[in-house]
Amino acid sequence: MTGNFLLIALLAIMSKDAQALQEFFDINMDKMTQLMQEARAVEFKIRIAAELAASISFRAAKNWEEFNKDPRRIPRKKLDKNIQDLFKSDWKKIHAIKQVADAAAHADYRQARNRLESFATKYNFDLQVDKSDVGVLLVKNVLFEDGTSSDIHYSLNTSDENTILEEFYVFSQQKWDQALINVLKIAEDELNAKFPWMGKKAAALVFSRGLKYGKRIG
Repeated sequence: MTGNFLLIALLAIMSKDAQALQEFFDINMDKMTQLMQEARAVEFKIRIAAELAASISFRAAKNWEEFNKDPRRIPRKKLDKNIQDLFKSDWKKIHAIKQVADAAAHADYRQARNRLESFATKYNFDLQVDKSDVGVLLVKNVLFEDGTSSDIHYSLNTSDENTILEEFYVFSQQKWDQALINVLKIAEDELNAKFPWMGKKAAALVFSRGLKYGKRIG
């Protein structure tokens, strides 16, 4: 097919199946966004856990005067330092999970895949993924300039040549997205063990600081 004929053919297909094409994009974009949220949530919780760890040093006040004398300031540290302080001997493992999460959150699914494989090798983790080619598109009865017609099948595997949408489709169909969520859960479980009731404690810290630094209005 010549370039112009190919363009005309694609436009015809897209016009006919415009809704299906949009649905393909929407479904995968939703999955990409959900995966980004899962990845970023781990980082957010580590930062919140670091704040809770810092608040442990706050003295329990016997009265209002003692409470007012005790500062409720939270020191700021870089995320990697927070990980080292929170997880001690296991910090390298959690840091490796954080790197996996970073790649996924930035839609770098090749890098996420590579980091998951590295994590699995180092920490003996079963990824349970399928590395076989993934069928992406099947167009039936495409008419060529010479009068012949045939089907066109498009399959992919991971590649630097893939678009973001293509690479994510392969990533998800091969179950790397589920592997990523399973790895993120390791960090989640560690956080929950160290900081049970994190949500209530974080909210209580806001309440405590509100009493400390809020202004009287009456």
